[in-house]
Amino acid sequence: MQVGTEEFSSIDTALVNLYKAGLITFEKGLLYAENEQFYREIAGVV
Repeated sequence: MQVGTEEFSSIDTALVNLYKAGLITFEKGLLYAENEQFYREIAGVV
């Protein structure tokens, strides 16, 4: 079994990256976030 070399990224982190890139709204990302509080914190919206 091979171990992947790709770094793990949570769905919340990916959503924040899309939000910061202007591809989705903050609210749209919040709909799909697994952890609402974590999403808000990393997005800078508390």
